[in-house]
Amino acid sequence: MRKLFFIGVALCIIGFAMTANADVFNYADEKYRFTWTDSAGVEHSNLLTDKATDPDHILALIANVYATPEIPGTIYCNETNKTGKINYDYHASQTERITSSTPTKYLDWLKSYYKPISAPSENGKTVLFVEIKPTFHAKGGRWQGVDIKSNRDFVKYCYKSVQLLSSHMRVNDTNNPGYMFVVDNITTNRFFFISKGRARADAGDYPLWTSFEQVSPTTGSGATVTTGLADSLKNGSVYKAIHSCGSVPIIEQGHEFTITGNSELNAFSNLTLYMPDKRLGQDTYYSNYNPTYAPRTFLYLCTLDADVKPSENHDGYFTISLKWSTNFNTAKIGAQAEEQFYVYVVNDDGTYTPLHKSDATMQTPTQSRTHTYEVPQEADSRIIRYIVAANPIEKSGNVVNASSIFIYSNVDQVQIPGRQAFFSQASEYLSRFDISSQLNVYKNTISIKPNTQGDYEKIETTQAYSMMRRHTDADGNVQEIAIANLKFNKAENGTYSYTLKYNADAQNTDVKYDDNAPSTAEDISGTLTSNDGVIYFYDYFNASTASNDQPSQYNYVLQLDGVQTSNSGTVPVYKTTASSHLVSVTKDQVAGDINRGLDATEGGLAVDFKGYIDADHHIKRYDVYRLDSDPVIVGNAQCENGYITLIKGNRQIGDPQQPGLEGYTFSLPDELSSSQSTPAIYVPVITTNVTFAGATVTNTYGCSRTAVDAPNLVLKVDDLLVSASKWVDANGHKRCGYGATVHLTPTLPETTAPYAYYYRVWRLADDGETQLNSLPSSRNTGWENDYEDIKPFYPGNTEIQVKDVYVANMPNADESRIVTYIARLYSTDQAQSHPAVPRKAASASGTATGYYYITEKRIDVDYSSPAVATGIDGITTAQATPVSEVYYNVMGIASTRPHPGMNVVVTTLSDGSRLTTKMMK
Repeated sequence: MRKLFFIGVALCIIGFAMTANADVFNYADEKYRFTWTDSAGVEHSNLLTDKATDPDHILALIANVYATPEIPGTIYCNETNKTGKINYDYHASQTERITSSTPTKYLDWLKSYYKPISAPSENGKTVLFVEIKPTFHAKGGRWQGVDIKSNRDFVKYCYKSVQLLSSHMRVNDTNNPGYMFVVDNITTNRFFFISKGRARADAGDYPLWTSFEQVSPTTGSGATVTTGLADSLKNGSVYKAIHSCGSVPIIEQGHEFTITGNSELNAFSNLTLYMPDKRLGQDTYYSNYNPTYAPRTFLYLCTLDADVKPSENHDGYFTISLKWSTNFNTAKIGAQAEEQFYVYVVNDDGTYTPLHKSDATMQTPTQSRTHTYEVPQEADSRIIRYIVAANPIEKSGNVVNASSIFIYSNVDQVQIPGRQAFFSQASEYLSRFDISSQLNVYKNTISIKPNTQGDYEKIETTQAYSMMRRHTDADGNVQEIAIANLKFNKAENGTYSYTLKYNADAQNTDVKYDDNAPSTAEDISGTLTSNDGVIYFYDYFNASTASNDQPSQYNYVLQLDGVQTSNSGTVPVYKTTASSHLVSVTKDQVAGDINRGLDATEGGLAVDFKGYIDADHHIKRYDVYRLDSDPVIVGNAQCENGYITLIKGNRQIGDPQQPGLEGYTFSLPDELSSSQSTPAIYVPVITTNVTFAGATVTNTYGCSRTAVDAPNLVLKVDDLLVSASKWVDANGHKRCGYGATVHLTPTLPETTAPYAYYYRVWRLADDGETQLNSLPSSRNTGWENDYEDIKPFYPGNTEIQVKDVYVANMPNADESRIVTYIARLYSTDQAQSHPAVPRKAASASGTATGYYYITEKRIDVDYSSPAVATGIDGITTAQATPVSEVYYNVMGIASTRPHPGMNVVVTTLSDGSRLTTKMMK
């Protein structure tokens, strides 16, 4: 039985008939929303259930969970309650402990471990999932190479994310009561759990954890990497926690859950933690768990098997049998709890319909683990897909308290043959996307044969059969065309000869898949001797992707006089949507780019596309092309294990994402876009792998192109000059003056708003890099002098010139002097809405959002043989020999070597005269 697995599908489940569990806390309630401020001073608002990745968000989440009395948490003793002052300053180096009101009470609390601990005094237990950064390292109980001075330092260095677990339930087992939590759809390598409400005897030097219980899989001293954790969990292993320790993320790697080693990520669905109430009832050492009631971690799984066979009771019906099972049992959690189940039919669009709506015998929810029902055979063959949701429950008499945990099975399917399906059909489909013509080019092979010997003897000879290719167009209308007609003749010996004639109008080969295709231009004759014989049809056609309205699939059916006589062969079409946009930088970043610290690609182009994980996991990769003279791959997104990972070159961009039914929008930056001279055109190409006859076949599919016109810059350098005067400086270097004219012309896309733009120009040579000038425009000088004085300016595409005059070493006779001029254009088409502001106001003004685009051009200039000038900015042709050079900076300080920045160079000649020039270092 072929099985389909849906990983991480976002399900909409409506109308569950259940009683809410009053003991389960609603963490998503709006009244527990909190605010926090990031390092830039920007205030944010979040729910408790929002995943925290920013260090300040992480700390604020932990602080609110701890300091909000309504959020459940339990101290495990009878003698004390949560008393004492709550002072949770999460930027401080230490936090004030929650203890009992007096030291005597606290000692009594420690002694209470000698006797059994009763059920918690509060219902509800709060647990958070902590993901550790792969770069975090510790040694000997201290942070390796990092000066940790506050809680925030530690969280920033150690934690990748913290998320409150809101899918949970109370398990009221008499012997081992507790709470169960589920973490769904995570990709991680190192993690542990923290739980609210546990007083500690001592937190040592470790921040934050005075009042949080920490659950890890090891004994606490030393480090044991749990290699193979992913596989062992999937194979049914259970990991018990031996202790809670304030140093889980502090001791060497392995003290937490570490799946594979240093870096490899693993994807989990339904990672489950059980936290028993009695776990601390063992001895006087406050961190040891009772082995009988230790917290445990496992994967909660549900498996579905669907089968179909002809009904033994009713002609024209088929019996469908559904069986499902879970691994949720006493052996897993050490406690008894029940489950109920919801069975759904998976629709073609990915939505779910409860089975009881089409089958009145189905009870919902049900505690049964099997269901059998009959469906009628219809004219057309059809596939029915199923999925089961498992829901742990608390049951007391007739009252059912359903938890917030829902675990979903794999998707399994059955196929019901059509009544008229005398012929069985198999299809082999090949697709290649032709980028230049924007066509999906298909080469499909369809084989048919009679189902049985009885069907073989029913073959019609008076009329012709038609092999139809069908699809649904963008308006929802079914379109079909006959690719070939098939006519049979029956011989006296009972065999059938046939003639197969192709329809030339159905074959489109303007662009061919390849040259090794069987001919469809001639009539094909053959003999079908029994139901073991096979007849092959070939179909070659193109489908335009220019408007992205290609169908989601094609179907082939053999029909006679309009009646379908074969099952429907399905050819999937893989689609995406794409758009492109300019990537912007902020005004502050532009102002600070004096030394070309910004990567020019940060203000370039990017292409967005939607990524999908198909049910059969055929999609393997998305390649994003920029269409230059030859298509160039900008980057790709690799699909594996239900996740999509963006790749640029050999590096990963961001965390893997797990798309839901609607996909996930990915954005790939184009690293070469800042030097584009024409509008950039992009197209994503989907690569799939399909198995035919045991071999893996690669298919590709494209979508419509997307284009974006970016600001461009024309850079030209001419009028190269060199001074007639040459001299030797105090260091023995032969020196002379050089000059050139740099021409800058912007080319700006047409928009409704005028552009404001600014320039910077640098000269890069073997003897160093010099910024020639910072040029907002020919009319707006002063960028480099006063940031607050920048005014919006809206010129046309007007050339400006920069005169470059400088003194430098002369090359040797066998050398050349190559100088690179680098120009950057900073432009925005929204300048009226985003005027310049002082840097100090950037975080409040909105300029941090970014509206400026960077275009960079470079040109190499050879100064080996320029024209000889009679004078360049005071450099004369006098025959007197230079005696010395003195360099003055803008403060008037003299030096025998150039100062950084602007220099006034005073050269004393042998005749007593002086030569004054300017240069930038």
